Amino acid sequence: MEKNPSKASLNQEKPRPVFLTVLCILSYAGNGFVILGSLITLVMAGPFRMIWEKAMEQPEMYEEVPVPFTDMFDRFASLFDYLPLISWVNLAAALLNLFGVYQMWKMKKSGYYVYSVTELAPYILAVIVYTMALGPFGFAMSLFNMVIPVAFVILYGLNLKHMD
Repeated sequence: MEKNPSKASLNQEKPRPVFLTVLCILSYAGNGFVILGSLITLVMAGPFRMIWEKAMEQPEMYEEVPVPFTDMFDRFASLFDYLPLISWVNLAAALLNLFGVYQMWKMKKSGYYVYSVTELAPYILAVIVYTMALGPFGFAMSLFNMVIPVAFVILYGLNLKHMD
């Protein structure tokens, strides 16, 4: 008995484009770094804050700093209040992001939508937090940080035609 070629071809997986494979591998690595960084930040947020506060108590810290920037030091200190929230959001988003990347690795379009939301949501939170804490400087800094994630969402989007 011979197999029907049309049924055999239905059971085969679509070949994954090399470009998509490279993007997925980069995303796996990037998510690993985000998970590791978030865990370290959750553990070390308290000690980081204590070190920053001790450093800011030193009068020589302000001697050579132009007056407009001394206010920026105090604003940066306010970011420590948000570190746990940002770290938990980044950790959860990275774990969900891994699921989206895995789905795209398996050539599923649904992974792209999971990936897009979980890739951009933490940066939207960062725009809000950094703008509240640092004003226009924080807004510009957080928008600049979105360049690579937005590029990855676009690059994955270019591969949607290959996915089911």
